[in-house]
Amino acid sequence: MSQIPALVVLILFCLLTLAPPVVAQEEDVSAYNVGFGLSYVKDTIPDRLIPGRSYPVMITFRNAGLVTWERKNHRIGMVYGGNLTEVVGMPSFVDIPEGSLISPGKEISFAVSVLPVGVPGDYFLPFYVAYRTAQGDQRVTEVWTKKISIVPADGVSSPLNGSISVDSAKQELSVLLKGQSMGYTPCIIPDLKPGSYDVTVRGDGTERTIQVQVEKSTISRVFVGNITQEPTINFKKIDVVSNGTLFEYFKANIPLIVIVSAIVLGCIVLMIHTVRLRREKESEDKENLEKKGTKRTLDGASSLEEKDLLDDYHNRKHLLEQVTSDPGSGSDAGPKNVDVSVGPMKNVRKFSRDMLEKNRPEDGESGLGASLGSSGNEEKPSSLVDVKLTHLDVKPGSAVAHISALNHSPDPLSIEGLLIGPGTSAPLSLEVTEPVTDEYEMTLSLKILSQKGQEFYRYVRIPYNRGIALLARGVAEKAYEYFHLVFRNNPGQIDALIKQAEVLRRWGLEQEAEAMLKQAISLDPDNEEALEMLKQLSDIKEKRAVEKKKIEDKPKIPGFPDLLSDRYTPIRLLGKDAFASIVLVLRNDTGDLRALKIAHENAVAGSSLFTEISVLYQLKHPNVLRMFRAEYDPTLFLELEYASGITCSSDLCRTLTDLKHPVPEETIMTFTEQIAQGLAYLHQKGVRHYHLSPKHILLDEPMTAKISGIIRESKSRMGSGSVSPAYCLAPEQISREKYGKLGKRTDIFQFGAIWYWLMTGRSPYPNGSVTPAGENGFISGVYVSPSINHPEYAKYDPLLRKLLALEKKERYASVDEFIAELKQLML
Repeated sequence: MSQIPALVVLILFCLLTLAPPVVAQEEDVSAYNVGFGLSYVKDTIPDRLIPGRSYPVMITFRNAGLVTWERKNHRIGMVYGGNLTEVVGMPSFVDIPEGSLISPGKEISFAVSVLPVGVPGDYFLPFYVAYRTAQGDQRVTEVWTKKISIVPADGVSSPLNGSISVDSAKQELSVLLKGQSMGYTPCIIPDLKPGSYDVTVRGDGTERTIQVQVEKSTISRVFVGNITQEPTINFKKIDVVSNGTLFEYFKANIPLIVIVSAIVLGCIVLMIHTVRLRREKESEDKENLEKKGTKRTLDGASSLEEKDLLDDYHNRKHLLEQVTSDPGSGSDAGPKNVDVSVGPMKNVRKFSRDMLEKNRPEDGESGLGASLGSSGNEEKPSSLVDVKLTHLDVKPGSAVAHISALNHSPDPLSIEGLLIGPGTSAPLSLEVTEPVTDEYEMTLSLKILSQKGQEFYRYVRIPYNRGIALLARGVAEKAYEYFHLVFRNNPGQIDALIKQAEVLRRWGLEQEAEAMLKQAISLDPDNEEALEMLKQLSDIKEKRAVEKKKIEDKPKIPGFPDLLSDRYTPIRLLGKDAFASIVLVLRNDTGDLRALKIAHENAVAGSSLFTEISVLYQLKHPNVLRMFRAEYDPTLFLELEYASGITCSSDLCRTLTDLKHPVPEETIMTFTEQIAQGLAYLHQKGVRHYHLSPKHILLDEPMTAKISGIIRESKSRMGSGSVSPAYCLAPEQISREKYGKLGKRTDIFQFGAIWYWLMTGRSPYPNGSVTPAGENGFISGVYVSPSINHPEYAKYDPLLRKLLALEKKERYASVDEFIAELKQLML
């Protein structure tokens, strides 16, 4: 019995120790699972994404909590919490529509565009619904994570693999591989090992299995025109290096690595062998020279004495003497030292004008064509060397003078270290430092060494000055001032005038530049540089005149900005409202007709517009107006499908409002069925119109109706004067307190009003009240059957009553239900 208290104490101790973790775990679980069950319902995000391509998708959440989602004190919407360096979600926060009430158990779909930007691989995209406050996001649902794979554009990330691309004339055919869904057409099945695969394509209640061969670094393209016919299969070879890993790179490029390694090794061996042979040859020549002590020829020298002379010369420091004025100009009163820069070298040689005069030819020439002088009492070898400047390459801080030298003497000469044989010429490239004086030309002194050790100097003038140096460094203003000062001090310096014109042309002052060039030509009619620049200016003016005429020839359409002229040619204005203008244009690249909806300059786009555009991108149906493109900067515009209208009587009818009553029954039923098909498609995609009217039903050949006006951003900015007289509000749009919230049945009511209007040309409730906005609507009224004035429409009366019921619950639950009853009636 004494052991019982000890046992009780042990049990209590265990309970106290284990109970807190259990409670904490339960609290954590309850905090994670918000409400009752999961909130995520469905999504349209593909499992495989191609980098750089935008995917408009829809994600549906259910309110699994106890509190209604609505925008009151705080914003509420779906949040994308993924890494923006891997996959971008646009926008990252999507509000629920203002005024919407998502009660517990109800669902709401959010539209977002997904843009993969990461490298190929697997990624996880988190989404959840949260309240957005100043303190941060307060989550109200669980975090739903979508696993996706980013695949290369061709589906091949390794040269050892291939891929299969499946496309079809009819969109959204299901593609399966080995019974596993790969998505919908167009679809890429990436990174498959070489071999044969059975690909199954399903659609319209039928399926077809296609055998596809996969090869290395090849994309196998399968196009299914009709699921009952044989598909078209072709192969495209692609260039893939590796999947990015070092191991795969070596594995994929083993042959290339072996070849490159062999070439490099062979070059190294050949280089070592060449160096060894050269050293052996030099050693052998040296031994023979020491033994024989006789003359030999080396580098063009004819004796050992000449070799020693040239070796002595090459061991000296080469001098490139740069002076800023003619050595023979200025005062001759006494010797004067002149500093001569040595190009890019650091040595500076100082010599006097007496030395220059001593080495100068007797005729006093210092430019091109000057003769070679001699020093001491040696005979002067006149005109033994010709030097001339071929061209000058100017760069910031320096210039390179390219000089051609011709040796007329019977012996080889060395000019600035370059040995030139008798009767031959050779080019010299000398680098000159930037001038710092205001002299318009520079004089280079070239040092010439004969085989007897005599030194001579030859002088060459080059057109390099401070203005040209400033232009090379981009300081055009200072360069212009320099040339302007030179021409003012020396009006005969035409080159300075031409350089001023060049600066003016750079600034875009073409008329002023043209005037200066004409002045230069008046001074020198044969100046080729001025004539060439004047011709270039004339060509530019002619080209601009042609471009200006092209722009002027295009019709001026109100609301069409000139910045779109390079892509579209405007034809005429189709219509406009308070938010945008609609212009018929011709695409310059393809020649297709399009309708551009261009926002006015003062229009401000709301946040909901971008969501609506993202949704509109997904819509592709023959009875829904399609959007091909949307741009927001520098101007907001939408590129829409152009509906050309149909011929009715003697006029052109672009919308239902243009039809003349009475409308033939066959025409009414054709348009009614098409509008119903388009509206059913919109509802399947989660889109609600809420302002269907005859003016929003565009007509196109051949006898095709297209639903437009889906974007409500423009509608919200329209005044009462722009509303169609035939536009009929549903009861819940007038009194939500009495008739409830908007939904699919709101569109169904307005569709019924359009059908009724086609039959009668008036509203189904003529005694209805009028809203303050002046739109035709009602809260109560008496339905008037169209069969009163048109007995032939009596058979449609039950369908019309169900479409136009005041209470939502009495209307059709879906458009598909109406289509089924209409087809049954027409049998």
